[in-house]
Amino acid sequence: VTFGNFNTLAKMSPTCIRMWSRVLSSVPGSKLLLKAREGSRPSIRDYVLEQFASHGIESERILCEDGAKHREFLGNYNRLDIAFDSYPYTGGLTTIEALMMGVPVITWPGDHFAGRHAATHLTTVGMEDWIVEGEDAVHDLAVKWANDLDGLAKVRAGLREKVLSSPITDGPKFAKNLEAAFRHMWHDYLKVED
Repeated sequence: VTFGNFNTLAKMSPTCIRMWSRVLSSVPGSKLLLKAREGSRPSIRDYVLEQFASHGIESERILCEDGAKHREFLGNYNRLDIAFDSYPYTGGLTTIEALMMGVPVITWPGDHFAGRHAATHLTTVGMEDWIVEGEDAVHDLAVKWANDLDGLAKVRAGLREKVLSSPITDGPKFAKNLEAAFRHMWHDYLKVED
């Protein structure tokens, strides 16, 4: 099983490292693919490997790689089975891209706006059961799906269709709602000026 996170490495908190290491320890032979613009810089890669090693995870199980041009970058989702969301600052576009590429995302939402992006996207596509609370819940859900590859394959097979039929991909509706919000703000501004 290959887990992964394609957010910038700056979002990878000590909590993430501890939590993901625990999952890797519970799923023998699993790997973690980290793909980020800064992933190939030796000093950063060495730091990341040291952090995971401090939790008993061997360096060969952590694939810390550089980003890529967008089309190539998206192709790397084919290497993942399950994506981990970062915590406490969650992924936005990376969550949508993972879902669109057929990779489910496990998220633990934070208590502020920047910590709830992924939960919003997962809710929008009907995957609320991939939104959990706490490190234990992240661990348990990841291990559950790592041990049910047939069930995971079924989830993945229908994921792109869920995204395509959701409001996430409804550009005209988004534009109409945004126009209405701007109109409302303008009218409120005009009332203040009177």
